[in-house]
Amino acid sequence: STKLIRASFGCQTYESGLFRSQVADGITGLSQSRSYGGTLFDWMRQATGAPDVFSICLSEEVGAMVLGGSVPPTLQPHWIPTSSYGSYSIGLTDIKIAGSSVGAPASTYHTTIVDTGTTFMYLPSQAYRAVRDHFRNHCPWGACSQRT
Repeated sequence: STKLIRASFGCQTYESGLFRSQVADGITGLSQSRSYGGTLFDWMRQATGAPDVFSICLSEEVGAMVLGGSVPPTLQPHWIPTSSYGSYSIGLTDIKIAGSSVGAPASTYHTTIVDTGTTFMYLPSQAYRAVRDHFRNHCPWGACSQRT
């Protein structure tokens, strides 16, 4: 049977307009609870006894977020270990767009925080310029007519 849990959500106090234009249904942060106190996921686990694991799979064709379990193997998950910094961190070595590297050397990148609660991307200057130049070359008017 399905167990319901009561949870409180925060709300934003400023709307830049970007959130609406991105056609997003919402955002949720999944910080490690020792960093910021209890999370919605912590409360769900306590109320339902679900395992202490979640997974997120993002792709162009399909996406999945599973709380208390893992994505189906058919989605070809790649597991990333968490760090002791209180965030989900990975060692970034490259950025690819449409299967091609943007060309910034691996030494440009540093530890990267994967944050489910934001739409921002911060990059070192050289990597930023490579990504920016890619979009300028492929979308010269600021809006791509194709997905690649």
